[in-house]
Amino acid sequence: MQTVIDTVVDAGDAEQRGYCEHAFPGSRHRDWREQRGIAADAGLRLLHASGMVGKGTWIVDHLHETDLLELFNAAHRGNLEIGVADVFVREYQKGVRDFAWHEKYVIAIAARCGLECSEQRWASEQRVAAALLYFRPVREPRWRLRFPREADYAAIAELFHRVFGHELAEEVWRWKYLAGRGMAVVVERDGRMLAHYAGIGRRLRFLGRDDQGIQICDVMVDASERGVMSRQGAFCLATTTFAESFCGYGLKYVTAFGFPTGRHMKLGALLKIYGRLGRMREFEWPCATARPRLTTRVRPYDAQADAAMADRVWEIMAHALEESVVGVRDAEHLRQRYLEHPAQAYQLFVVQGRFGGDPRAIIVLRQAESRCELVDVVASPKDIPLALAQARGVAARMGAAALFCWITDAFAHCFDSPQRIERDLDIVNPTNIWTYGPELSEHQGKWWLMSGDTDFR
Repeated sequence: MQTVIDTVVDAGDAEQRGYCEHAFPGSRHRDWREQRGIAADAGLRLLHASGMVGKGTWIVDHLHETDLLELFNAAHRGNLEIGVADVFVREYQKGVRDFAWHEKYVIAIAARCGLECSEQRWASEQRVAAALLYFRPVREPRWRLRFPREADYAAIAELFHRVFGHELAEEVWRWKYLAGRGMAVVVERDGRMLAHYAGIGRRLRFLGRDDQGIQICDVMVDASERGVMSRQGAFCLATTTFAESFCGYGLKYVTAFGFPTGRHMKLGALLKIYGRLGRMREFEWPCATARPRLTTRVRPYDAQADAAMADRVWEIMAHALEESVVGVRDAEHLRQRYLEHPAQAYQLFVVQGRFGGDPRAIIVLRQAESRCELVDVVASPKDIPLALAQARGVAARMGAAALFCWITDAFAHCFDSPQRIERDLDIVNPTNIWTYGPELSEHQGKWWLMSGDTDFR
């Protein structure tokens, strides 16, 4: 077996290879990256001083800044024995937000690329410590896993069409995934893309603290592979590799959420990948032109003039939901999600006091044939009835017969108003339970999600 001393492509040209500027674990917070780097340097010095780092082996340090799939695929193609060095977690402690990767995730990803861990060398016996993990190619994998590149759009769009039966517009794909917004893992065989598992980063207020989450989307498996729904199938390999690369403590995103059907949720639960957070509900109200309200008025939202006001309304909402989980809805999010969407047309309105001008809510509407969708609301829960009343009035003036919205069952009571009609949605909200992160019981039933939190409404 060949062994070499070499270097690999690092984070500096990540945009050439992946969707994002830093598609690697450990880049969620700069101080975490610095903490890991300092610890890795100290640990590697110990390993070098003790003679643990031998000559003639491909050593990659600061693994958290490396495209791991590309590294392992290259090692397999070249029949190379490699050593990777970083700070790793041997055993997680419940509730401890470690800044390092668990060594078992690295070993599992390597195994899917046809490599086995032949030796582990640790700088200390501590639970979190610097280590060298040695790998060697031992088998030919059935599939090839990798992080997609910008040049893969055509193959991804082809798979999307085969699975969903309609087109994935390039401008929508770019809006979702490029410029650091998205992550994905693809599965190939003989050069043909067979599965795709992706997500879009989302800033969260997670139980009162600022954090990073990722919304799972565009989960696709070619029809020829859907019969293989086991732990060794394309779906499971893509899903678990994505989670081990990006989701959980010590990784880029602390948690994940999504909007699959009940059938797909059941599959993820059977494979012990998904835990259930909640379920989406749809409510509808008839629209009728109403007299202007005495104390509040509604007007169009101005992205520049109203940005500071939008931030204030968001902070009011976040404070009211500090014991819950809610995606950030500040001016930056409103601009990127709604005003810069390349395909959908949204209308944003401000609800504010008629006399003092104090902001009460921001509502986002989208016309959907004869109905109008309340896509999003930025407001304290106590102001939702006011926002609903104003939204129904605006929808009536737009010519809609009804207003409807989606909301998680945990907050359905906030939208309880006269003439409400409920419709069943076969859409549930899973989260990642494959990797170490927040306990499911910690945030189950606490998520505020609307249709604006999806990528497809």
